[in-house]
Amino acid sequence: MSDNPDWNDNQAYEGADTYTETTQRSWFGRIGDALGGGVFGLLLLLIGVALLFWNEGRAVHMALSLKEGAKKVVEAKADAIDPALEGKLIHVTGAIVVKTPPRDNDFGVTAAGVRLERKVEMYQWKETSSSRTQKKLGGGEETVTTYSYTREWADKAIQSGSFKQPSGHYNPPLPIHAQSFAAQARLGAYELTPQQASALGQAQPAPIEAEQAANIGARLGHPARLLDGAVFVGADPQRPQIGDLRISYEVATVEEASFIAAQKHNGLAPFTTRSGEVLLSQDGAVPADEMFKEAEEENVILTWALRLVGAILLCVAFRLVTGVLGVLADVVPLFGDLVGFGLGLVAMIRLRAGTRGQLGARRPDGRGGRRARPSRRRGGGARPRPDRPEPRRP
Repeated sequence: MSDNPDWNDNQAYEGADTYTETTQRSWFGRIGDALGGGVFGLLLLLIGVALLFWNEGRAVHMALSLKEGAKKVVEAKADAIDPALEGKLIHVTGAIVVKTPPRDNDFGVTAAGVRLERKVEMYQWKETSSSRTQKKLGGGEETVTTYSYTREWADKAIQSGSFKQPSGHYNPPLPIHAQSFAAQARLGAYELTPQQASALGQAQPAPIEAEQAANIGARLGHPARLLDGAVFVGADPQRPQIGDLRISYEVATVEEASFIAAQKHNGLAPFTTRSGEVLLSQDGAVPADEMFKEAEEENVILTWALRLVGAILLCVAFRLVTGVLGVLADVVPLFGDLVGFGLGLVAMIRLRAGTRGQLGARRPDGRGGRRARPSRRRGGGARPRPDRPEPRRP
């Protein structure tokens, strides 16, 4: 046993960056945890049901808005604004002209494009864990958890205060964060908002000059140099230390774009329909019917993705609510395993049934999900019953 007062008999180090902890829970303690999990499961159930209902309404409103917009859209010229189209839903295609390029005022970096993205990574400690649980006769459990600590580059701050063993694994706060900067641009004669401009183009790595790298280092108060298209902020890029930074940039450029939106003065705005709003944009010269078609396809994909998320939430909620049954049966570990397997099987069946049930739900176009199968008979009238012979024709 170590002299360190923070250690006890069921905690041990397996090397410099590995920490092992053994915990034991009684049967009654597990029942209490299972009851708490059941309460959380009920909350997940409410969230899952609410998500499914909201998603169906969102999908129908979006589909109806697109359908209405496709009927009302009119073509407009980009080189001049027609006052007669004020407030109407227009489809306009034109060249993108950047008036003021995007600029990172923190470091004085600018680029020719519609959007400039600053990427920031910091060399940090990262904690991973793996557990091994063994059930005991009488319903108790023993869990052995191993925590491993590695150093790696991460684009988000890792809170070392939440580590199981924070001592010796401290991560400093990020001094600068990732950020996106939009240009002031217009499409022909139409002024674009920063949000509209930043939605265009595909981001590509932006070159950085040595002078810009030195300026970044001076602003942060640490030496900086160019390394593989990024700015390394630290003493030695070959042996990075915790807290060292890598800063890089990407720029999005676009020459031509298409918008479907309401004409508002000298700009573009969302068009209000009876069911929602419509504002679509794409790179290049894209016809209006193709833009609506792609928007409808994206709506269907999003609808099914959210349906799957909702079904998974319901499945997890069912397992949590019924988890206490498995714990009660764990007095004899074999019985607990059988009950757990059965509950898992039921949850999978419910998940599959819920997913198949969505096939019959209201489709995103606002109509019913199941279609009546058309009759193959050419003549009219009712189909004769199979147990009755068809009457002879004279």
